[in-house]
Amino acid sequence: MKISALIVVACLIGLSLAAPPSAEELGMTEDQWSTWVYDQYGVYGMRPSRAANLVGMILFIILWAVQGVLAIYYRQWWFGGCVFCGICLEFLGYLGRFLSTWDLQNLNEFILQIVCLTLAPAFIMAGVYCLLAKFVVIYGESYSRVAPLVYTIIFVCCDLISIVIQAIGGGISATALYDNKDTDDGTHIMVAGMAFQVFTMSVFFLMTTDFLWRVHKGIRNPNVMDSRANDPEIVAIRESPKMKYFVIAVYIAFGFVFTRSVYRVVELAEGWYGNLLQHEAYLLVLDGLMMLIAIAILTVFYPGFVWGRTHINAGAVKHSKGEKNEFQDVQQEPYNEQAYPEQRDDGSYGKETESSV
Repeated sequence: MKISALIVVACLIGLSLAAPPSAEELGMTEDQWSTWVYDQYGVYGMRPSRAANLVGMILFIILWAVQGVLAIYYRQWWFGGCVFCGICLEFLGYLGRFLSTWDLQNLNEFILQIVCLTLAPAFIMAGVYCLLAKFVVIYGESYSRVAPLVYTIIFVCCDLISIVIQAIGGGISATALYDNKDTDDGTHIMVAGMAFQVFTMSVFFLMTTDFLWRVHKGIRNPNVMDSRANDPEIVAIRESPKMKYFVIAVYIAFGFVFTRSVYRVVELAEGWYGNLLQHEAYLLVLDGLMMLIAIAILTVFYPGFVWGRTHINAGAVKHSKGEKNEFQDVQQEPYNEQAYPEQRDDGSYGKETESSV
């Protein structure tokens, strides 16, 4: 309840903020107005809320710590590591905005917040993308159109491409900003990277929905064998009510990240001094709140709560050291010559003795 109250307070503070008055309201030309806005509000074009950004920092650092503990305990290295990095970027982004409230013309803090908040969702989605391959292993490869490893390779590679494009665009824009030059070229590259990210997320949604629909309808490929779907441990995971709720939770979290990503494309398409960027309420609600809810869902419905410390890889299931399962205690007994004697030429069994020769 306390966290929910803080979220509401932050949103109310953000919504109460207003963008600077327009050129028409001040009776200025566009050039005069741009100079006035920079003198009054620095590179932001408005004054960020110190309280709202502080709340964002606190909430993300809490989720960061919880996700770190869960990743170590359940040994979910890829998912946990990606989400951990994503939350770290969210925290650094709001830290930059918080520090900027004392110096609105500080370029380092401005670039820190815009680059970190732009890249953070890509890391969160890198963790989510690997879950589809795990779903395929759990429900069975025969329901999937492609091998589980293919899903991981496709979406993680696309995510990395998106991160690289956005990072290049951010670097070009930052350099231009330091040199007091036009940032449009870098911004356009960043928008292209984010648009590619939205496209990748859309394809991921369609392919995940297609796979789960085939599972629901029992549509199998008879030419494909399930690698581990019939293992007792995997059957227990699949039939657990937690699995159903986990899949739903991933869908909901995905929806919040997708909403945020679409908003960011539209926001940056207007430029670094566009209307959306000059109204902090949009960023706090459509970026900060969306990511906060998504990460909170992925924390409450953590993969480890569903399949424990079992590492479900694409096409294989591995057990961590020290984790016992019912197959580990079954050992092959040594060959007992007395229990299984050789057959003699006359058809009888037993060791040859002098009396039997």
